[in-house]
Amino acid sequence: MKKSALQIARASYQPKLPVTLTGSVKAVEGKPTHSVADQEEISKLFPNTYGLPELTFEKNPNPVPGKPINVGVILSGGQAPGGHNVICGLFDGIKKINRDSRLYGFLMGPGGLVDHKYIELTSDIIDEYNESVLGTEREVLCEGFDGQAQMFFGRSYAESPEIDGRIYFTAAEEPEPGDFVTVRLTGVMDGELTGERV
Repeated sequence: MKKSALQIARASYQPKLPVTLTGSVKAVEGKPTHSVADQEEISKLFPNTYGLPELTFEKNPNPVPGKPINVGVILSGGQAPGGHNVICGLFDGIKKINRDSRLYGFLMGPGGLVDHKYIELTSDIIDEYNESVLGTEREVLCEGFDGQAQMFFGRSYAESPEIDGRIYFTAAEEPEPGDFVTVRLTGVMDGELTGERV
């Protein structure tokens, strides 16, 4: 399959990461945690996690192959701009540690943690989300033109600057940076949505 200029550019994109997460890291345990009030009641609700230590991440000077890990992710339970990219980044990151690592998403925000309602997030589920928005239209704030990809790019309400990717789109009538345009989503390349101005 021949790759377009956009596919090549997106494949080479590296998200910005904190310095401590740019290589092998280790988790360092700190002081035990506790709630500011109602300690006894909350410890009964969360008997397996209440009082666990704070964790910070530091560069690991002596990296070893990672063991599989299980990671849970909780968002607000409502619209979470950038949430999809955060989840995709977590998924990719834990699979780099060990391909048998698993990512679990709690359903309906914090209530899913309390009610033990969660699903395992797999590559099939993540790909299905991207494909589910194809054919829909989004209002996109045009940010400019990518000369390498030969497409305009911008963000809708669902993409956060410095966190998410962009929506790339073609347009018969050239928009100016700052213009809002309606874009029909028609494709997915390397996790990025593509489309055409309508």
